[in-house]
Amino acid sequence: MVVSFTIFIVTLFVAVFLYFRKKHKYWSDRGINGPQGLPLLGSFYDVSDANKPRCFVLNEWTKLYGETFGYYEGTVPVLVTSNLEILHEVFIQKFDYFYARKLTNMLHGDMESLQEEPRVNLFTARGPRWQKLRALTTPGFSVASLKRLHGKIEESVLRMVELLGEHENDGPFNIHCFFQEFTYDVISRLAMGQQGVKQFENDGIDVVKKILLKTHRVLPWYLASIFPQFEFKVKQLFYNH
Repeated sequence: MVVSFTIFIVTLFVAVFLYFRKKHKYWSDRGINGPQGLPLLGSFYDVSDANKPRCFVLNEWTKLYGETFGYYEGTVPVLVTSNLEILHEVFIQKFDYFYARKLTNMLHGDMESLQEEPRVNLFTARGPRWQKLRALTTPGFSVASLKRLHGKIEESVLRMVELLGEHENDGPFNIHCFFQEFTYDVISRLAMGQQGVKQFENDGIDVVKKILLKTHRVLPWYLASIFPQFEFKVKQLFYNH
């Protein structure tokens, strides 16, 4: 009995090891270089640091591995490129195939399924749902519509310039928070009915920061990255209460 159980455990361990080893050879088998990362997690831990946005991590890797490389978020292979020819092909020539954007800040189910994800937006929708939302929003991005927004955007820009000017004799300062305030101010005025400019006077930005800067180095995200086929189940288990 003990021998049989031992054989079962060893066999299971070997099977799991070979499975994840195969998953993490996806890019090397295709001749694409990149960071190998940790067992199981790949490079997910590196790109999930709330205090170091993934754009900085990817920039460092680009210097090491070149303009096109691959890495792993758990068992999910991710291709990164700054090659202009590839980008032109993806974003222009074959846009109909690559319109969707990689979601990095939410656990989710099938974004084309009304049952799994009843609430989506233009940035998260997929397939026919995205096409419908895109058609509905197209008039809002016409030249005439954008001209009507110009005045409010300009007011927010001028206010930010005034605030920056207050620090012109103070030496170096963190400009990031000014752009955060400006961005939130413009969105609030154009999309949420905010009256007037309220940079550094709006408490809502603190709520947004808590959402966007929430760490992903937690069990649900680890499970979802290692077993992406069960991501929706993980979301239901940990977040849908």
